Amino acid sequence: MVKTVIDDRGPVGSGGSGTVINNALDIAGATTISGAATVTGQGLTGCAYSTEAAITGTGATNTDLQVTIPAGAVILDVGVVFTEAVVINSAANLAVTVGFSAGDNAICAATNMISSNTAAALGSAISVSGANGEGAAALAFVANAPLRVAAEDIIFFRVANSANNVTAGKAVAFVRYMIIS
Repeated sequence: MVKTVIDDRGPVGSGGSGTVINNALDIAGATTISGAATVTGQGLTGCAYSTEAAITGTGATNTDLQVTIPAGAVILDVGVVFTEAVVINSAANLAVTVGFSAGDNAICAATNMISSNTAAALGSAISVSGANGEGAAALAFVANAPLRVAAEDIIFFRVANSANNVTAGKAVAFVRYMIIS
């Protein structure tokens, strides 16, 4: 397949594959992007997310999720979504922390996504922007949180089970960001 480069001269074929646009792009109407897309243009917003992870375990356990964000990103929102209903054999808390290493809380301190309960529904979520977990609490940025990264960085989410056995459940973490370069 020929690589197509579109610039001031119009479409030009060259070696390789794919399409490169080297000037302004105006899209009208519905557009679908399949696959991963990273937003790196100044002033644009994007969203990155982790791979889905099982949060099952015996007793007090931790599940760590990671989201990579590009250089110059300012974090606007963070959150976790259950992509499979959560079942716990006896009442426990599932708390979420967000930071720059596993278990770190430099961005968001521990907040219960499940509060002394045994279940959470598929699709339930917790975020800074207002999604409340079963525990009716939202995440909050800690005071003076370092929300801009100069270089590409990894944001870590920990889903910590306080006790008892989590027999079902999966989660995905996300970061919504804006590039200010």
